[in-house]
Amino acid sequence: MSFQLRTRDGVALTVDVRGQEQMRSVGDGTERRDVEILEHDRERIVFVLDGAVHCAYARVTSREVRVVLDGRETVFLRQAPAAAAAAAHGADAHEPVLRSPVPGRVLRVAIEVGATVQAGDVLVVIEAMKMETPVVAPADGKVVALHVANADLVDQDQELVTCSY
Repeated sequence: MSFQLRTRDGVALTVDVRGQEQMRSVGDGTERRDVEILEHDRERIVFVLDGAVHCAYARVTSREVRVVLDGRETVFLRQAPAAAAAAAHGADAHEPVLRSPVPGRVLRVAIEVGATVQAGDVLVVIEAMKMETPVVAPADGKVVALHVANADLVDQDQELVTCSY
């Protein structure tokens, strides 16, 4: 499983996780390290790296991943694979297909096909476990396709909206 992230200062990072059960191998493209997972739940993970025990907490939204590791917080911006590839070549591209960040139910579709959107506009709201998660336009553009309707059940990473930027 790979994750494409970008720090707020623009540094791109691809994290590749391999393995099963308690032993994992984690790499960033230049280095690979073994990690033993001691315990985990939806927000917290306790693991052993290089013989030391660490505790990390993560909060994932549709736009960012906030990680607190040993008391130090780092914020990463979520980045789709196509946008990560474009950024690696110096382009400021956005993934045209916006996907559900969580499994849940479509609470509200706030746009129609053909609508003009601005960066930050809420396009779809997903409800999961009594929490509302907005899916917003990453840039100014136009809605090309709508893949869900109000009250639809969606899986994580399911296509919601396609835009052109």
